[in-house]
Amino acid sequence: DSDADLTAETLDLNADLEITGLETAASVISADTIDGNIEIANSNANSVTVSSLTTATGAETLGDITFQQSGGGTLTVTNANTGYGSIEISTEAADLTANTVTAVDGDVTLATTTSGNVLVNNITAADNSITINSSGSITELGNDPDADLTAATLDLNAADGILGASPIETAATTISADTTNGNIEIANTHAGDVAVSSLTTGTGLIDFSQSGGGSLTVSNAQTADGSVSIRVDNANLAAVAIEAGGAGDVALTTTDGGDVIMDAVMAAGNQITVVSA
Repeated sequence: DSDADLTAETLDLNADLEITGLETAASVISADTIDGNIEIANSNANSVTVSSLTTATGAETLGDITFQQSGGGTLTVTNANTGYGSIEISTEAADLTANTVTAVDGDVTLATTTSGNVLVNNITAADNSITINSSGSITELGNDPDADLTAATLDLNAADGILGASPIETAATTISADTTNGNIEIANTHAGDVAVSSLTTGTGLIDFSQSGGGSLTVSNAQTADGSVSIRVDNANLAAVAIEAGGAGDVALTTTDGGDVIMDAVMAAGNQITVVSA
């Protein structure tokens, strides 16, 4: 049934095998199991803090985490961790703040539906993928130089921008970042070759930088009205299709070594600047 199975201010759930099929109504939640899945649907109109969601922490164990928040209350996840498995966390009509989320041998999916921003601090799916779908913005939590998103593949989708007080710091080899409007500000660090399949926004700028020694190939970067700036440190930059709409400029730069290789670059309303080291 859809009625709450557990109703309390604070829930502290601990199991050896799994914690599944639960509807809850709580403000402070921890749910930890040695093996097996965690599946919780929480409803609360007030702010909710999840201090701990952990599974598959024993030897040769596995488990996925699925946590859904509804009712209008914001959700802050302090720590979610799988020893072997994927993590899905979502909120409806409220912000989602993800502090430390780590999926070992699994994917991470974060989402807000109807409305709400996604704020990220230390999200890791090192050999797999991170997918974020935000009905508002995707924003760095705080302002620090450490990677906010670490994965083989990043798929970021927002309505109101992908940015931070400083750029969102990432460490990935395959990246797509698309927003309906608003800025895209990303600083990626990787020693291997990096492929950006898509960077798109309506009204807003794109600012993407690559460091760490890996070359960068950008297949598509496009604004309807805004500038595009792409920089690579000590490696080649291949710009396949770049378009700055409106009165936007395009700037393509390599520093401390590296060629700039171009195919179709457009700034019909303004200026293109290319600086190759």
